[in-house]
Amino acid sequence: MDAPAGNFKKNHRRGAPQNLKFERADWALFRTTEGLSQKAGVPQHKLTRLAVKEVCDNALDEAGKASVGALPNGGGYFVEDSGRGMDPAEVSGLYSIARPLVSTKLLRLPTRGALGNGLRVVAGAVLASGGTLTVITRNRRIELKPEYDGTTSVISATDVAFPVGTRVEISFGPALPDDHWTLSWARLACCLAQGKVYAGRSSPWWYDPSSFHELFAAAGNRPVREVVAELDGCTGATAGVIIAAAKLNRAVCNTITRAQATDLLKAARRHAKPVTAERLGAIGPDAFPGCAYAMVSGSAEFGAVEPKAGVPFVVEVWAQKARAEADTHLTVCVNRTPVTGEIHAAREKRDIDAWGCGLAHTIAHAPIAAQFSLVINVTTPYCPITSDGKAPNLKPFLAEIITATEKAVRKPERIEAGPLCGGFALLPVGANETNFLADE
Repeated sequence: MDAPAGNFKKNHRRGAPQNLKFERADWALFRTTEGLSQKAGVPQHKLTRLAVKEVCDNALDEAGKASVGALPNGGGYFVEDSGRGMDPAEVSGLYSIARPLVSTKLLRLPTRGALGNGLRVVAGAVLASGGTLTVITRNRRIELKPEYDGTTSVISATDVAFPVGTRVEISFGPALPDDHWTLSWARLACCLAQGKVYAGRSSPWWYDPSSFHELFAAAGNRPVREVVAELDGCTGATAGVIIAAAKLNRAVCNTITRAQATDLLKAARRHAKPVTAERLGAIGPDAFPGCAYAMVSGSAEFGAVEPKAGVPFVVEVWAQKARAEADTHLTVCVNRTPVTGEIHAAREKRDIDAWGCGLAHTIAHAPIAAQFSLVINVTTPYCPITSDGKAPNLKPFLAEIITATEKAVRKPERIEAGPLCGGFALLPVGANETNFLADE
């Protein structure tokens, strides 16, 4: 029934209710557990393990090795490395959620963390939960307090005897759920920090025109030559030859066009040989002694226009036969650290199926009665991601994942579930035993 004309006129005179509009900066999502979960790409009950893993990834990329553990009396967790340390004057800025996204990830390399979103997740987890954060580096112990306005305050800075490396101590407040597996992802990353690693530079063959242009746009007003000289095969005088060929002798990075970036990419490729997958290195079978192991390498193309990126990669698989009462379990890592995206495996007759992170495929065939615990690692300078939380799309590596998994589950030397790296097991072997790979 229509409203009387008088009521319409009265409401019109008063003014119709307006939709209120609110504005908030992107970084504000890091202030609450709900927003942090959205930005990090994991449910709230996994935020503590993600925060510790992010610190550990940066430590491993910096120093190659790291140690993680629990602080005494339930005081939180620590990550420690023996690298170069951090400039104490820059620590509070790096752990501020409102700072610009600073990352080396645009420079494609087979590394884990990159001081980008990860440390914002750490600061956000401390802020949102009411926890504490301390960084010890270069003989300074710095107690930090992430603030609601996005900055991070230095509560205290005292002299200590800690000349080498960095130690980060984190405690989480009651707003974040207790997580029995808080150290599991970091421990796995430490376990995989072995074998041969890539020691070279980023290759121009790893970019398409779009990503190459983005690389230079993010480099600000640095000279083009300075960034070109950071690429494999483009150092020294060669950098000058390359930018001269692209007619960019005095150009700065954030002024070049897409067309100029494409010409620059083609010129750089003429002077740089493609990097083989073998140069990327591999973790090797010793990460999980007693498991069957297989390794397969390949190359994937990325990009919508020519010249497309040609990205090498290495797939490694460790397989262990599980006990009869266990289900098949899959853990996936990229560049030696576990992915945070959801991925699962299940048996269907002879098939081992995987779904999640771009996969919905059979990755191996095995005897019907056998269950397996599988760990897959992909080493690559570029893996496409599908969210702010770095959930990877593994489909470009599918053929090699299938080949390596098939080889591993068919090797005769695989053994029954038992102690592996550091005394842990790939699958739960008892109700009271700790397992650093099983998710739940």
